[in-house]
Amino acid sequence: MPGYSTTWRTWATTSNLPWCREKRAWDFDQEHSLFMLNSMLDLQWYFKANQIPYIMYHGLPGEIDTKFDDHKILWNSVDKNHVYLPFKSHAEFINEANLFVSDQDYHPTEQGHLQWADSVISFIKQLYQEI
Repeated sequence: MPGYSTTWRTWATTSNLPWCREKRAWDFDQEHSLFMLNSMLDLQWYFKANQIPYIMYHGLPGEIDTKFDDHKILWNSVDKNHVYLPFKSHAEFINEANLFVSDQDYHPTEQGHLQWADSVISFIKQLYQEI
């Protein structure tokens, strides 16, 4: 990018699966877990550095694997007071509650959105006690 000294890249695991499968040591589960942890920490430190109130939650399932020491170190760096249901996503919630549109469409129903939103709002109110 002209005028910048840093580089930018995009990475989508699914579009790179053929290339990755050729690499014997590639661990997709670890890669996904590290991606999730790094994304959470990047956002966390941005919000904290800029004094922006925040909460985080998973919209889609995202497995964080703490059986590896480096993953555990990163997970321990996440401020879990600001993470709503750290091991459950909105998608998992609606699936368990049977609040998805149909067997062909796993998007939340109106009730699936409302129930999730109500619980997130309660979490925010409890966290900040000023809303």
